[in-house]
Amino acid sequence: MALLEVNNISKAYHGNPVLEDVCFAVREGETLGILGVNGSGKSTLVRLISGDIFPDSGNICHNGQQVRWRGPADAINCKIATVHQNFDLIPDLTAAENV
Repeated sequence: MALLEVNNISKAYHGNPVLEDVCFAVREGETLGILGVNGSGKSTLVRLISGDIFPDSGNICHNGQQVRWRGPADAINCKIATVHQNFDLIPDLTAAENV
């Protein structure tokens, strides 16, 4: 069984499709990389998975159960969270301390 499954997720902004029918599954012990050029929808996908925004269609399943996040707190309760890219590092701190 997949820990996280994304089924036919689509999202558009102002009528412009950003994601169309995206599907994938992540099983225990797997690592998933999301790669693409700027504007390909990577950030939108991560925001959907973490409950920051909501899909126009499709669904997300966690441990085999379909979920409808009401916000990031719901995803965090399922141990799904996002560490966003941030270039505002504090130079006197280590990499771990900056996280």
